[in-house]
Amino acid sequence: APPEPHLATVREVLTILTTAVRAHNESEEAALFPVLADQAPSVVFVEEHRELRALEQRLAQALEAPQSERAIAATALAIVELLRAHITREDEVLFPMARALLGAEGLAAVARRLDR
Repeated sequence: APPEPHLATVREVLTILTTAVRAHNESEEAALFPVLADQAPSVVFVEEHRELRALEQRLAQALEAPQSERAIAATALAIVELLRAHITREDEVLFPMARALLGAEGLAAVARRLDR
């Protein structure tokens, strides 16, 4: 099968990663993590955000290189693996911890920071 339809899909996914997913990550870093301070393992999540941005750049570069289907596939798989683990940790550790530590008042403070 010709690779172009698949490459078009990868380009669309890259756009989502560099817009919606990046906005989500930046919101966590700007609004949630400062409120949690040292009460939660925020450093791990920030490092994963950095790693994701590096993988995004690698994927963008691979999409520009001729004959780079293997590099595209390897980078895309690395992104999938990272995001699956990251989202699981958010859902099972970070967000429940944030709700427990911050309570309604703290979560309202996070929401106010997000509104800025």
